[in-house]
Order: sequence, then C-alpha cells, then structure tokens
Amino acid sequence: MIMKLHTLLSIKLIFYISISLALVSCASAPSVNPLYSNAWNETNAGKIEGDILIEWVEPDKFKFIPTHGKNPFTFIRMDGDKEIDRITPNKEFYTDGGSIPQVIKIDKDYSSWRFAPAYIIHDWLFEIHQCDLDYGKELNHKIAAQIMAEAIKTQLINEGLTDCDTNLIVEYQKCALFYNIYKSVENFSEEFWNDKLSTCDLVNHKNIIRR
Repeated sequence: MIMKLHTLLSIKLIFYISISLALVSCASAPSVNPLYSNAWNETNAGKIEGDILIEWVEPDKFKFIPTHGKNPFTFIRMDGDKEIDRITPNKEFYTDGGSIPQVIKIDKDYSSWRFAPAYIIHDWLFEIHQCDLDYGKELNHKIAAQIMAEAIKTQLINEGLTDCDTNLIVEYQKCALFYNIYKSVENFSEEFWNDKLSTCDLVNHKNIIRR
C-alpha cells in the first residue's frame, strides 16, 4: 500500500507475526486462540467478483487499471445473505499490494500479493479518502481495515477455511495470518489516514493536498 503504512505499521506487524510464528513452531497442536476466533466470527464474509488488471510501473510500484464494463473488479459486502455495499474501484491508482515488511516476506503467506483483492480494495479506500472523493468522506481508518478484513476472510473461505475455533496447524496458521494483518492495519493506520499532508495518488488526478 503505497499510501503510507510504513515504519510504525511494519514494526507492529513484525511483532504480531513473530509471536504467531513462535506459537506455531513451539507447539505441534497449538491451543485455540480466542483472539483469532473472535476476530473471525465478528467479520462478515462477502463476494469477490471481476478481473484485477495490474500494470508494472517500476520496482515495487504498480498501477491498478479498472476494466470498465468488462467484468470490473468488485468487492460485495454482505451481512448474511443481504448485500449491503458494492465497492468497485473505477479509477487508475498506484499500489504496491500489501505493505509487508521485507523481513516477513520469507513466509510466502505474507507476500504483498497474497490477498491482492483485499489489498487493492484497501488502497482504493485510502485513495478516495485522501483525494476527497464523496464515498471516502463516509469512511474512517477502522472501517477501511474492516472492509479489507472482510475481503481477506472471503478469500480464505474460498480456500476452504471454515472457522478459527481450531488448533489444527494449517487452519491455525491461516487464522493467525488473518488476525495479524487485520489488527495491524486497524490499530496502526490512523496516523496515516489522518495525515493532512498526504497527497492523492490517483493516476491523472490533480495532486491535491487534503483539506
């Protein structure tokens, strides 16, 4: 996320992940973690639809290109069977996927593109907020993190994870992954969300400074 979740967030993410990896490596059957299960149970799943088109710009910098009218990438927020929102990024913007610290990327599950749909949606929410677009004015950093978590949960469900009330190693690791990323972004992105010197990173958009 080029938009600025850098030093502080990286440090906290390293802390969360290091603890989780230690717990998994030290126990063949780790105990059910209520933090993981509570976060999972309190997060709605949604639907991921459409195509994601990414263009390389330079090392660690990519451009999201919306596919207007051609199966556009959309995240549908759900509350049970009820659709509550559709988020369809409709402008080009720059992204680096997820802002994962290099030291953590030795674990492939913490790559910048492991949850590409969720990271793209979160970057989009940051950009429309920083660019003073209407929908962004309804958001705050916690809502943006929650929406990202919903997209991550949706992808994990599509991969076969059903719940986080588990001590099975593979499922436990995925639940730790979900929790670490969600809570790192939720707890430590406020400073960057409210940074009045942040500029708009939409492609071909006037480079405004937030009011």
